[in-house]
Amino acid sequence: MKTLTLTAILALVIMLGAATSTQAKLIIYEPFNYAWGANNLDCDGGLNGGNGLPYDNTGGTPAGSGTGLRNTWGSSMYASNGLTYSTLICSNYGGFETVSGWGTANVYSYRDMTTNPYLSYRIDRNAWGAPGTTLWLSFLLRCSATNQNARLNISGINGQNTYIGFSGTDGKLSILRTHEVKANYGSVVGSPDTTLLVTRWDFGTVGSSSSNVVSLWVNPTLGVTPSGAPDSYVSASTNMNILYYSTRTSAANILEFDELRIGETYADVTPFVVPEPALLGVLALGGLLLRRRA
Repeated sequence: MKTLTLTAILALVIMLGAATSTQAKLIIYEPFNYAWGANNLDCDGGLNGGNGLPYDNTGGTPAGSGTGLRNTWGSSMYASNGLTYSTLICSNYGGFETVSGWGTANVYSYRDMTTNPYLSYRIDRNAWGAPGTTLWLSFLLRCSATNQNARLNISGINGQNTYIGFSGTDGKLSILRTHEVKANYGSVVGSPDTTLLVTRWDFGTVGSSSSNVVSLWVNPTLGVTPSGAPDSYVSASTNMNILYYSTRTSAANILEFDELRIGETYADVTPFVVPEPALLGVLALGGLLLRRRA
């Protein structure tokens, strides 16, 4: 009679978990894993001649991997203690913006690869947003003041700014867009606690406002792709795109920012750890099934 040890059962559970939670298409991941207190945080560290490399660079040339970003966050952003949220996988560091207004630098996506595994999402060497594609973007945000602007800005090729975060004097979280706004819906009352903001970017054809939409979910459930109406959304008649990332606040030293991710699916940008009790339950079930087979 053959039996399996607890170690073998645990190994089986880990392999099954890995098979169901693989994030093979996480394109950009900025964990702010820099020395605490440093500024001018260098996203690509000189990789690929300063052009950066994707986070998952499977099939890409040059080989290797990076954060998916290039350039620095500027002299106004410092590496700080990292933000955490529920069971979301997080690093030990974050970014702390010290100025009021625009941050002192813009951060761009990687570029200039001989073989780019995500070329189908690009509209030029810098920007994301090929018609008919969808990308997910998430990040953590904490604002230590009330009724202030505290946002991540996503800027497009034609100067369109999409602001994600606290929208000012009403103390609410929303998504706002400048230029060619055709619809702007919804907001959620925010708090000084760390907030998970997840957006889905649906890139449509130029001139089709109904298919150019950015949707925002605030603190969505991990492990379950959001469905139904988002907490906020915007749509535009021009083809939306993602050129660079920056911060904007209405007061100094109020914005902390962490865990910027861009991927193909909701699961890619919200990786999480299964709580220990659930794992123990799976192990117990596995042991019961093995005893029955024996």
